[in-house]
Amino acid sequence: MGDVVEIIRARARWWADPDPYKVEGQDLQDIFRDAGCKLIPSDHDAEYSAKHLGSNCKLGSGNPVAWCGVFATSVLRFAGLDVYWDFAKYGSKGGGMVTKALGVGYLSAKTHLDDLSPGDVAVIPDNTHHFIVMDTFSDDTLLCIEGNTAGQMIRSTIRPLIEPNPKKRIQGFYHLYR
Repeated sequence: MGDVVEIIRARARWWADPDPYKVEGQDLQDIFRDAGCKLIPSDHDAEYSAKHLGSNCKLGSGNPVAWCGVFATSVLRFAGLDVYWDFAKYGSKGGGMVTKALGVGYLSAKTHLDDLSPGDVAVIPDNTHHFIVMDTFSDDTLLCIEGNTAGQMIRSTIRPLIEPNPKKRIQGFYHLYR
């Protein structure tokens, strides 16, 4: 499984270079397509989102959708994992990661932070935000790469493992490849 983790980390780093990386319309379409989404932003919606929205992506006439989980799913798929993002799952929460091998979304998720390791996709309650864990450090911090951050960026961030703010505290994570 070490190879899968290294592929996940390398692909996430590729997207975040230079750090931060401002996505363009074509990038948004590629990320949605690479995540196996049935809904892909049109040329117009992708360009509009990249240029005029601070985050999220327009998909037709509905409200713009968050693409942080879509980004994370596209990275996992690049590493060969049998997952895709489905906007129909979980209703108004913006969809969820689905895998044929393990069931739907959080069914295979973990909540014990002791199990969190590089290559995992963590989720916090603040806008149901998803990010890829790149490294864990002895001072209880994480190096992460996140899509759909302010300014339509993909960037690396340092996050505390134990967050005092409940909205920013890791509530679970996808641990699909072990």
